[in-house]
Amino acid sequence: MCMARGKTVHIDELTIKTMRKIGSSGSFLGLALKEVMSDDSDVYILVADVCRYSGLSKVKELFPDRVINVGIAEQDMIGIAAGLALQGAKVYVVTYASFVVLRAMEQVRHNASVLGLNLIIVGINAGYSMEDLGISHWSTEDIAMTRCLPNMKVVCPSDNLEAYKVGIESGKTKGPMYVRLSGVRDDPIVYEKDYEYSLGKTIVLKDGEDALILSHGSMVNESLKAADLLKENGIGAAVADVHTVKPLDTEYLDIVIQKYRMIFVVEEHNIIGGLGTAVSEYLAEKGCGIRIVRLGMRDEIYYPGSRKYIWQQAGICDYQIAEQMKRLIGRWDNG
Repeated sequence: MCMARGKTVHIDELTIKTMRKIGSSGSFLGLALKEVMSDDSDVYILVADVCRYSGLSKVKELFPDRVINVGIAEQDMIGIAAGLALQGAKVYVVTYASFVVLRAMEQVRHNASVLGLNLIIVGINAGYSMEDLGISHWSTEDIAMTRCLPNMKVVCPSDNLEAYKVGIESGKTKGPMYVRLSGVRDDPIVYEKDYEYSLGKTIVLKDGEDALILSHGSMVNESLKAADLLKENGIGAAVADVHTVKPLDTEYLDIVIQKYRMIFVVEEHNIIGGLGTAVSEYLAEKGCGIRIVRLGMRDEIYYPGSRKYIWQQAGICDYQIAEQMKRLIGRWDNG
């Protein structure tokens, strides 16, 4: 594997397969951040007692003075990070998504957003990744809360390789960013081979003429499987990975509204304030008459359990996505 030097990044297929065993957060933090820190001595990582769980143990061994465990004190962690960033450092803060955004929102708003600091907020185990630990550990409002903040970029990689790409890209990016990692160990691989990644540029993974599915994070794989199920029923659904929720790829949206009458947005997040809302806001202002269907967590509380069990309650498993799309497309075609 040839790591990042300048702008060239190449990952061989064996490493891509190995990343699946590491886990999405581990691949991002343990591989990408090691390269970022090797290239820049002014990069620091602060963790809220999750060094081992976030794949940073090896990085801490290599850079013991620049990987700092602040303990279970997320609000303090953001304040300390802001102090380092004000002295010219680029700082990564890492902990569970439910705590780094929801618990420390005031600090994120004032110290990262308002000041526009080089502060990368990494939320691991986003969505329903924490499964039966319940609502306190689920993170389904974090995109809504971060994308409304000035200066803040919001990025949601779909698998281990893309998480690595985002990690390398974050080392070159100025200003605050929220990186949402929703993967767990043995998550499916979306990108089987290396590819060119650009922050803010949507990636089309599957072509289709009848409808378009926009998704991010763990729902990209579910959307691809849903498209395969639809194909068996004679419906061609395109699938696009909108890894960057903010800034939204409006150039891509301007193109697809010329082609599709229906766009489905699927996400492991509340439908209020997520990618579906961002797309709806933009297209409403365009006045193009495209129908947008948002699939995700609705305004209700789900029962704890396995992630798939929670997805079933929300209606975002592959077969449920396909069934809803089939019904709505048929209704639209029949007037």
